[in-house]
Amino acid sequence: MTRIGRERGWPPVTREGFDRSIEPRGALLVGDPQQVTEKILWEHELFGNDRFLLQVAIGPTDHRSVMRAIELYGAEVAAAVRKAVARGESAPLASSERERVLTAVVPPGRLGDEPITSSPPESSSP
Repeated sequence: MTRIGRERGWPPVTREGFDRSIEPRGALLVGDPQQVTEKILWEHELFGNDRFLLQVAIGPTDHRSVMRAIELYGAEVAAAVRKAVARGESAPLASSERERVLTAVVPPGRLGDEPITSSPPESSSP
C-alpha cells in the first residue's frame, strides 16, 4: 500500500495506522473467523448492506494463505453472517442512531470538511 499510496499522494502506511485499521471499528477485516464475522455484522447494522465484497490478496501474501482465507470466509464467516441476518440478530440501525455512530467513529472534519451524515447533501441546483 505504501507504493500505490505514494502514487496517489497518500501518506506511508505506519504500524499505528494499521493497528487502528484492524480495531473493531477500523476498515480492515483481520482476525479469526469470529472477529471477521462480528465486524461484518456491525457494518451490516451500520449500513444495512446486503452485499459484501472481499479482497483477500494484498501485497506479497502467498497463494496458500490466500486460499486458506477464502476457505475460512466461505465455510465459516459467510455462513455465520447469513444465519445471524436471517435470525434478525443484525438489523440496520435507524438513521438517527446510524448518524450518531458514524459521527463517533469518524468525527466531523476527519475525512474532509463536511460531517458525515446518513443522507446525501442537498443539491443547490433548481
